[in-house]
Amino acid sequence: MALWAPDDTASCEANTLTEWQSFESKLGRCDFKVRQDPMPQFFLRGIDKTTGEIVGHETGALVPFPIHWLMRLNCVAPKQSPGFLTRIHEGYHRDKAR
Repeated sequence: MALWAPDDTASCEANTLTEWQSFESKLGRCDFKVRQDPMPQFFLRGIDKTTGEIVGHETGALVPFPIHWLMRLNCVAPKQSPGFLTRIHEGYHRDKAR
């Protein structure tokens, strides 16, 4: 199994890096042969911002306004992942110029 995982230089949050490393370790204890592929372009600095906004923009077209409003009231999720979920919420605005 190839595992795309950030290395120590990735721009992801520390707890995200810890979870990736824990997941890799758990796979190694199973009957999987794990080959780590860092795929650095996937973890480039700033890619999380762009990806989050795109996900928010695209899913924003599918989610009814009342659900958007309720999701934006949830202050816990963006605090847990300020680098990604905050960007998804920004993408919900569906600003075509961005």
